[in-house]
Amino acid sequence: MSPYTLTVLPKTKKKTRPELRKEGLIPAVVYGPGMESTAIYVKEKDFTKVFHEAGMSQIIQLELEGKTNPTLAHELQRDPVSGRTTHIDFYHITKGHKVSAAIPLELVGVSTGVKDLGGTLVTNMRELEVEGLPDKLPASLSLDISSLKEFGDELTVGDISLPEDIKALADPSL
Repeated sequence: MSPYTLTVLPKTKKKTRPELRKEGLIPAVVYGPGMESTAIYVKEKDFTKVFHEAGMSQIIQLELEGKTNPTLAHELQRDPVSGRTTHIDFYHITKGHKVSAAIPLELVGVSTGVKDLGGTLVTNMRELEVEGLPDKLPASLSLDISSLKEFGDELTVGDISLPEDIKALADPSL
């Protein structure tokens, strides 16, 4: 069972955005194979705490009216000015079915080209889209940059070490 759990509320009546903000709620939807799409509300404070740790690659258990649904945070809509989350899509996962998720890349090590030669590290990718069973998805992927010794050295998707049963969806030469 996932260490991340959110108690959610059923969407019983339509509320305006100011009403939702005042109550500290975010509108959301849960959908996926074998279930009917369900509109819900999530407490903003609780979601922010859980999402900070779980991100979009770890299973979040949604508790709704005594039932628990394993989900992944699939899509977030944010206010362009404040950055606050305004809507969440949760994808209901089914045991044994693979899903795709964007896993953040964590750069580790020190590049000689940056440290000793004064170069600048340019990163074209901050996350990698992968496919695998939901309970096998890592929270992040480490990429060792210490092999970057000279200007022009590069690392590609093929250089990222992936856990067993996880497949990168991007071209390995990128």
